Amino acid sequence: MNERIWTKDFIMIVLVNLFTFTSFYALLTLLPIYTMDELNGTESQGGLLVTVFLLSAIVTRPFSGAIIEKFGKKRMAIFSSTAFALLTYLYIPIDQFQTLLMLRFVQGIFLVF
Repeated sequence: MNERIWTKDFIMIVLVNLFTFTSFYALLTLLPIYTMDELNGTESQGGLLVTVFLLSAIVTRPFSGAIIEKFGKKRMAIFSSTAFALLTYLYIPIDQFQTLLMLRFVQGIFLVF
């Protein structure tokens, strides 16, 4: 049992998780503030952004196992991580609360896989 833990694959997984969850927590805290300051939203709308994101992740979770088994663990991990990252960049041009809310819902789905 002299297997090394710090392999190329392990380091890649650690880095992907680091960037994914750094983005996750940054958006979780900053988007409500952005909504109130830049979009003239209310505190309720800021809270709704967090709720919709987490709710979409929770609702999707029961179906994720079957989808992962159908398409494969590695393929789904790569796809969902890439989609989550690309969706993060779509926040930049958004200037309407409804669009922001829809994007948060979709991004919550990709957090599950």
